[in-house]
Amino acid sequence: MIPIILLIEDSKIHSKTLLNLLDEFGFSTLHASNGLEGLKLAYSKKPDLILLDLVLPGIGGLEVCKLLKLNNESQNIPIIILTQEKKSENKIAGLNMGANDYLTKPYHPEELKARILANLRNKEHQDFLEKENQQLETLLDKIQLLAAKDPLTNLLNRKQFMLQLKTEFVRSIRYRLALSVCFIDLDHLETINHRFGQAAGDTILVETASLIQENFRDIDILSRFENDDFLLGLPHSSPDDALIPLNRFQKKIAQHTFKAPAAEIKITASIGVAALPNPSLKNEEDFIQAVRKAVFDVKERGGNEISIWTGNEKPEEEKKLN
Repeated sequence: MIPIILLIEDSKIHSKTLLNLLDEFGFSTLHASNGLEGLKLAYSKKPDLILLDLVLPGIGGLEVCKLLKLNNESQNIPIIILTQEKKSENKIAGLNMGANDYLTKPYHPEELKARILANLRNKEHQDFLEKENQQLETLLDKIQLLAAKDPLTNLLNRKQFMLQLKTEFVRSIRYRLALSVCFIDLDHLETINHRFGQAAGDTILVETASLIQENFRDIDILSRFENDDFLLGLPHSSPDDALIPLNRFQKKIAQHTFKAPAAEIKITASIGVAALPNPSLKNEEDFIQAVRKAVFDVKERGGNEISIWTGNEKPEEEKKLN
């Protein structure tokens, strides 16, 4: 692909001579006779390199260089400053503004060509490295995402859930916001695994995860915590708020037929809930202990209930599925 060179030069004589040289070198060219026109062309056409005269009508060359380097769309375009001044002050000022190189007029055509090619090679190398970095960042994002997910259900894993719950816990305490945590334990899944095989249990876990995703919000923290247990964090949700999706989910899972490889299976779920504000909950680990106790109470009574833990010996509220 032929490189595009933008020349920002107000002198008609110098511009004509330079454009002819660039054409002989095999470059495609754009020309602006003042700083404002040069900026517009740089932003719209995105040339591969800019030759910039320091002395321009209106916006001067140094200001043009500064504006180009401040703009995300043009900051990576190499700039070669063209100047008649022998003093180093303006050259240094241009380099400090972000210019990549400079040439003092008059210059030898072959030196101009060599400077242009050198800066184009540098840009090509930088573009390649930037692309490689973007691909690496994308790959790292994918790896981090995979590391955060349970491979079977595609819900968050235990570690990631605890990290997010800690964040929500701190936010809820600081701003006095409601926060509910729900522990879902599938009733008798171990017996099903022994009877129908591990594949049947995996089918139930995967389909249960789908039912969870269907019945809870995008902002909710959904995880497969361990084995047959799911742990959910519901930001801005009181116990009464949490009961709405939990009752809906519990009814749907009880009505659902799990089509495992060896059989069609029905299953129920025992659910424990704990919520902020509650002075007994000092950190996210307290939450886990609380909902475990609530689920244990449900299991002792045969399962298939929702129990809300309040810090007392007995749960405040118990809901039996009809």
